[in-house]
Amino acid sequence: MKQLPNNCRVGKFSVSPNNWKTTKADISKPWTITYWFYDDNLGTKKQVRVQGMNHAETQSERKYFTIQILEDELTTLKDGYNPITEIFYRRKIQEVEPETPFGQALKFALTKKKCTPKHLKELESYINNIIGAYEELKMRIPIGSIQIKHLTRIFDKLSERKTWSANQHNVHRKSLCAVIEVLDKYGAVIVNFAKKLPIEKDIIRIRKILTKDQITKIFNHLKIKNYSFWRFANIFFYSGCRESELLRLQARDIDLEHREFKIIVYKGAQAFEDIRAITEAALPHWVEIMEMAKSKEDYVFGKGLVPGSIKIPPIQITRRWRNQVKNKFEIDVDFYALKHLYLDMVSESTNLLTASNVAGHTNIKTTKKHYTVNEKRRELDIAKNLKISFVNKVG
Repeated sequence: MKQLPNNCRVGKFSVSPNNWKTTKADISKPWTITYWFYDDNLGTKKQVRVQGMNHAETQSERKYFTIQILEDELTTLKDGYNPITEIFYRRKIQEVEPETPFGQALKFALTKKKCTPKHLKELESYINNIIGAYEELKMRIPIGSIQIKHLTRIFDKLSERKTWSANQHNVHRKSLCAVIEVLDKYGAVIVNFAKKLPIEKDIIRIRKILTKDQITKIFNHLKIKNYSFWRFANIFFYSGCRESELLRLQARDIDLEHREFKIIVYKGAQAFEDIRAITEAALPHWVEIMEMAKSKEDYVFGKGLVPGSIKIPPIQITRRWRNQVKNKFEIDVDFYALKHLYLDMVSESTNLLTASNVAGHTNIKTTKKHYTVNEKRRELDIAKNLKISFVNKVG
């Protein structure tokens, strides 16, 4: 019998089958860990049954997970978990401590994470997936006791999803690292074990972009069917911006005289102002829409993609593109691909550095890797036509 916090006790752990440590143990039937838990405050007891090892298909794996669960269960009980009340006993805390349950701690970290609303929404989605896997495994471990072995089991559970991939693994890992960094600042963890999870190798696919002929057909169609969207698409194409950056623009941010506009760029938890150029090709569209603005406070691309007091979310651009372009022309290319095509054209007509500056990238590698998709092809063509040979020619 072991004494536990808050006047509780636990009896001896037993595993069924009894011979689970031997090579004769039968893995064709479920294994179970059982123990008695006593709450002397309530004057009651409960027999607890724990599984979580039965997904293992080999005897050695089944034994390994059983040992891990035995260790985790005892650790959880010592940290104050009460299987009768199903809550952790701990002194009243102000925010978060090592004794805070894993899922609760992650949710707390999300409330303290400084980032854009869009990024926070993505983080919440990934963290909720991780908490869901943790709960499916019926783990009850405080955040301060979490180790790499626990996170490995959680990610193994996540990998059972049909849509799981190396990319999914990496974004979930990155999200978990980010929120645990917050917990580190509050002293709830000593080591960010999430960083010990491996980064899985993923195939970087060549991004699909539209051809110049496709752009011409699409823009001709939009000009007739949805003029305001056509105008927005033209401005977006020549801007090098994100949709969200344009949708945040107010009339006061536009300087037609100097052919410039000011945007707010969000990079993680940081936000800064940046000046972008209005190209000659885009200038008529800017002039036209600015003539419609009635106030400097108007959003340039408000409701209906015309100046107004109502700011619209980027998802409306996605929907317009899907309904009026993707479905119409049966193409699997998103609206953001317009930016990729334009930057690729800039790189082709000038150079990669100019394309990077147009996009507002601080690292030219970002532009080359993700945007100028034909840059590699141009480099190959240059290499093929090099006029370099040995002095002593053959023959």
